[in-house]
Amino acid sequence: MDNIGYINVVLETFGALFSLLVVVFVSVGEHEPDRSRASLVRLLVCNAAVLLCDACSWLLEGSADPVGRTLMELTTFGMFSLSYVRLALFTDYIAASIAARGQKPRAGTVRLMWAVCALAIASVAVSLLNGMFYRIDAQGMYVRGPLIGLSHWFGALFILINGWLLARYRKAFTVHELFVLGLCVILPAVALALQQAFYGISFLNMAATLVAILLYLGVQMEQERAIHQQTLELERCRARLAMSQIHPKFLFRALDAIHDLCAADPPAAKEALRELAVYLRANTDALSCTRPVPLSLELAHVRSYLALERRCLGDRLTVEYAVDTEDFAVPALSLQFLVERAVQRRCVGEASRGSVRISAQDEGRSWRASVRDVDALPLPGGDPIPPPAQTGDPNAFTLEGMRTWVALLQGGTLETGDVPGGTVCSIVVPKGGGR
Repeated sequence: MDNIGYINVVLETFGALFSLLVVVFVSVGEHEPDRSRASLVRLLVCNAAVLLCDACSWLLEGSADPVGRTLMELTTFGMFSLSYVRLALFTDYIAASIAARGQKPRAGTVRLMWAVCALAIASVAVSLLNGMFYRIDAQGMYVRGPLIGLSHWFGALFILINGWLLARYRKAFTVHELFVLGLCVILPAVALALQQAFYGISFLNMAATLVAILLYLGVQMEQERAIHQQTLELERCRARLAMSQIHPKFLFRALDAIHDLCAADPPAAKEALRELAVYLRANTDALSCTRPVPLSLELAHVRSYLALERRCLGDRLTVEYAVDTEDFAVPALSLQFLVERAVQRRCVGEASRGSVRISAQDEGRSWRASVRDVDALPLPGGDPIPPPAQTGDPNAFTLEGMRTWVALLQGGTLETGDVPGGTVCSIVVPKGGGR
């Protein structure tokens, strides 16, 4: 094997190892099942197999013994056949990426690619018999056949279909994504033209290595975009949740109650002011809270809020606690949001009365913190919390917003349901699943 052969082996081995490393990178970590991610993994594994087959074929070239010659025939056949599979898998990856972005590519395009792939592989199998694409001579050397150009035309057809698919659904991608995928189509096209003109240098497999690098960069860009979107959503949830806790009606009621206490019971007024300060400080601190808080801290905030509501509502509000454990964390203001929602639902009218039950349990694989409200007529409309809903505030925080907040911050869920005479909302946090 000459120097060019050794260069090909080194480059192809590097490309195969890089592809497998990207497979590991894409496969590990926390992410939802994704068809485009699975398609990318299959594409990169196939690419690694093609590169390794061609590297082995270069190393085995010139082996005159029957075993070496047989191995070279197998690796060469594998390189040709898997090259077509690789192109079809790239089509499948593009189609999956389009579908992941809300559009539905034509299923016939992918089926056509696989049909062409099957025809191309069948042609390679025929070439083993008649040598129309290539043959291995008695000295174990690779020799191009008279119809080698036909094998390249199969590749050209794949590239044209992939280019059409990208152009047809270009609006599904961002400019950066379209640029990366476009290069993944253009590079093999250029390499195919060079491969047709020059013999001995694996332009196509070098292009495949560059495509693997580009796809890796594309995955990095996609993950950065997803992280950015998640961060923005967390910030929106945090701001809306904090603002939803500061209602003018509640503050007016609390200040009126404190005003009345100043003359009737000054020590109680002082305590009420402390409770209001604790409540408002917790809301302010939540704006900068990026991690779940201990349940004990969240319960302290809930107690300060309920103490103020009890001063305003008197015996119209009954509170019950059934906290079996505090050894876990919940998103900041999450339990407070559910408690305030329950109070607003049950004690909004002058003559209404209500009961709120707060509980926390260890369920084995998860923890559960629940708020149950009963004993009064439900508020028409329910969600969002009445003051924002009544003013038409577009930033009103709803149960759906809380569900997003819990899922993004902790990987948990928000469960809601009806109970006799009321409703129950539960924050379920998986053990070991906090983010």
